[in-house]
Amino acid sequence: MLLLVLGVNERGFLCFLIVLAFSSLWLSLSRQDRALEELSDAMAIAIEAEKVNFVRSLLEENSDFIVRKVLEEEAASCKEPPNEIKEKINGVLLQYFEEVEKLPGEISIRFSQGKDVGFMNRNSSLIVKNLKGICTIKYSFHGGIMRNEFIMADISGKRFSQEFVLPAGYSQQIAGVVIG
Repeated sequence: MLLLVLGVNERGFLCFLIVLAFSSLWLSLSRQDRALEELSDAMAIAIEAEKVNFVRSLLEENSDFIVRKVLEEEAASCKEPPNEIKEKINGVLLQYFEEVEKLPGEISIRFSQGKDVGFMNRNSSLIVKNLKGICTIKYSFHGGIMRNEFIMADISGKRFSQEFVLPAGYSQQIAGVVIG
């Protein structure tokens, strides 16, 4: 009805305004779609980063647990020679590292350095002290003469990765009462 009352030039101008309004609305909606896609992508990356960080934390905590558990078992008897205890700790750690590399899932773990027995035994040490029924055992991953050797793994998802490092200078010490 309004178009009938208006002249030809005015109707053309009104149509131009309507087309302009719809174009602006379409551009605004397409920008919102892109912004929503970018936000969704950022959230997906943040979630993946949290998962990767969680896996790295688990590797660190489980490695600590493994070393501590073997030290506690050995401190109770304090009979094994230091080299055998060190080799036992290194063997259990290496077995754990091999198992986590085989785990299926969206996060992959690949050890790039330090995943062999010779490397672990060369770059670690163990001290045992038994004084009046109290056994103190200290395991150290010293990283070699130059302290530049370490155990490293790449933990990665599709778009985010992080490193797990057992650094030179890592150590744990346990004291226990000798039983028997």
